[in-house]
Amino acid sequence: MAWLPRTLFQRNLLLIVALILVGQLGSAWLFRTLVTLPRTTLLMESTVRELQAIESGLATLPVEQRRLFVERFNAQVQQAVDRSEGPAQELHSWRATRLQRVFLDQLAERWAQTGRTLQWRHPGGRLVQVRLAIDDQPHWVTLPGLPPAPVVSTAWIAASLATALLAIIGAWAIQRRINRPLNALVRASAALGRGERPEPLPVDTPREIASVSQAFNDMVASLAQSERQRALMLAGLSHDLRTPLAKMRLATEMLDGRAEAELLATVNRNIEAMDRLLSRFLDFMRSSQGEREPLVEADLNVLVHEALALCPHDDVQLRLSPLPLRAMRPHGVVRLVLNLVVNAQRHGAPPIEVATGEQHGALWLEVRDRGPGIEAARVEALKEPFARGDQARGGPAGAGLGLAITDRVAKAHGARFDLLPREGGGLVARVTWPA
Repeated sequence: MAWLPRTLFQRNLLLIVALILVGQLGSAWLFRTLVTLPRTTLLMESTVRELQAIESGLATLPVEQRRLFVERFNAQVQQAVDRSEGPAQELHSWRATRLQRVFLDQLAERWAQTGRTLQWRHPGGRLVQVRLAIDDQPHWVTLPGLPPAPVVSTAWIAASLATALLAIIGAWAIQRRINRPLNALVRASAALGRGERPEPLPVDTPREIASVSQAFNDMVASLAQSERQRALMLAGLSHDLRTPLAKMRLATEMLDGRAEAELLATVNRNIEAMDRLLSRFLDFMRSSQGEREPLVEADLNVLVHEALALCPHDDVQLRLSPLPLRAMRPHGVVRLVLNLVVNAQRHGAPPIEVATGEQHGALWLEVRDRGPGIEAARVEALKEPFARGDQARGGPAGAGLGLAITDRVAKAHGARFDLLPREGGGLVARVTWPA
């Protein structure tokens, strides 16, 4: 439903407050049904007996004393009301409360059982008078038992507000206790999605939440075990393959001058390509392990220069802006920049630009080229391991790990990696570190 709060905390808070409110309304209804209405009925019966007694007494009095008796009786009732409720204030418009209306209706019904019709009037203040006819002479007698009108006191308002406030505070405290482990689970899930390995969730919580936390911890441990096995397999494979590659390189050196030069050059190029491919496997393995390198304060521009020193960069133009220091993993960022520059050199076209900047506290790095670019529909797919973008960008075939490594390193830093079309043609590889 659109009107319901969006968060679980707000919904549970609303539910608890609503339940407390319904409970208070139910208590008020029970009090009215079991206490107030029976008391009103008893008061009505007592009032009927008093009226009957007054009527019998008036009938025995001489005619000239009846008016004086009624006046004294009404004055005594007025004084009793003033003592119990304070001096009466004349009201220009008086309406019986719901409880008083119930009382008068019951009184009229009970009075009708004696064969007479009840007539009443409001003389002023908080009084109601009933007409008694003695020898066809009307006498207006003040009712001694009219239920008082309910008064909303300051104490009642304060008690109600305090109860509502305590209900809200209690509901907030209960839901906060429930939300704490859920928020920890959300943060751990987000960290896992960024390629990090979150700390185990505490299981000293209520049984239902503890079971969820334990299942999440087991899942993280299982993923870590699978990751270690994959890394071990890649490391072993890379090590085992480099041994025959070294032997092949030694053989080509021994055949230098005794075999066809073009054939040896081709073999050497293939050996170098396989060696680069194995290096990519090892880089991917390191990035898959969550980038265990500790965070240190570093200058992104300095790391850019370190990355360019590891590859030919005659065709690279720098557009670097002064940047503040930021907590980074230097080796991981150098690998990230190197992958983006090499990707632009292999699959793009010059001029290649490397730019840095800061906007609203967020740092950004861009590697731009004038190649054919990448179709927007294939951007996310190319970030997956072993995805090949040669059909879209041209250039020599690669392992399909460069962008995947870049994406994982960016996520390990809490950064965002985007591949965007460049104005005028080409591609912009952008990494953004949040403020």
